[in-house]
Amino acid sequence: MQRYNGTGNLSDGANSIAVDGSGNVFVTGSSTGSGTDFDYATLKYNSSGILQWLKRYNGPINSSDYANSIALDGSGNVYVTGQSPGSGLSYDYTTIKYNSSGDSVWVKRYNGPANSTDNANSIALDGSGNVFVTGQSEGSGTGTDYATVKYSQSVGINQISSEIPDKFSLSQNYPNPFNPVYEFEFRIPSCEFLASLSGILHEVYDLWKRSCDFSK
Repeated sequence: MQRYNGTGNLSDGANSIAVDGSGNVFVTGSSTGSGTDFDYATLKYNSSGILQWLKRYNGPINSSDYANSIALDGSGNVYVTGQSPGSGLSYDYTTIKYNSSGDSVWVKRYNGPANSTDNANSIALDGSGNVFVTGQSEGSGTGTDYATVKYSQSVGINQISSEIPDKFSLSQNYPNPFNPVYEFEFRIPSCEFLASLSGILHEVYDLWKRSCDFSK
């Protein structure tokens, strides 16, 4: 058996548990912090019950934050949702993604249309990694409603060198030899060039050293 006593040495309560294919155990809930009131507290134990990491989340106004549900994906990422007061003092859905090492990848907050109390109670993922969170949210003149939110995974960023040429190159003209109309490919390592050709001076000559007129 494993016990966890939070940093505030007061009330701590686990609300949700999940187990991955390797037998690692993930637990989340709310734990009194040291001067931070209740915080999310998410723990990973290995199959032998040895603590691997512990992550706490204290919301933006240093008030009571309650984690209610946890889910895992096939890559070892951990998703936790619950409720956390926002800048307007009312509770928002607050969903956190941790990687397999326990590092926070992102935090998503949802504030309903009434800017009032929103409590996320459950979380699930589909086969494409989309994240679904559901709970109760104050509507605009409709009282408390179901509210289900879908988050897609963050879009990856390509290295800029894969999008913008990293060196100058000039390809063979087509057709060859030159006709009245011709084309060729060239690359210039300049971001500005992608938006406009203005200001770029170029000169191309044929085999007889005659300048080619680009205006035709």
